[in-house]
Amino acid sequence: MDEKKWWADHDTGISKAFNRFAGKVVNPADPKDPVLEEMRREATMHYSYLRLVAPGTQRDDDSTKITRINAELVDAGDGKWRIGNRFFRG
Repeated sequence: MDEKKWWADHDTGISKAFNRFAGKVVNPADPKDPVLEEMRREATMHYSYLRLVAPGTQRDDDSTKITRINAELVDAGDGKWRIGNRFFRG
């Protein structure tokens, strides 16, 4: 089976599980941020762990077994950050 296609069902599941967090304001510096705590719980229940990806961060293209869920951060201005609308494995 094509390496990129075997994961399609999992990618759909990731989107379903994490889309509810898109657009929420978070404080990545606060380990007790309630949104991030909930996202970490979701990642732990279904996958492995959560990694926040800041703008301009270099990422590895890892198509092997899932190791983490990546959530992109978006600069919301005024020193605030929002969860982006893209969630991916890697």
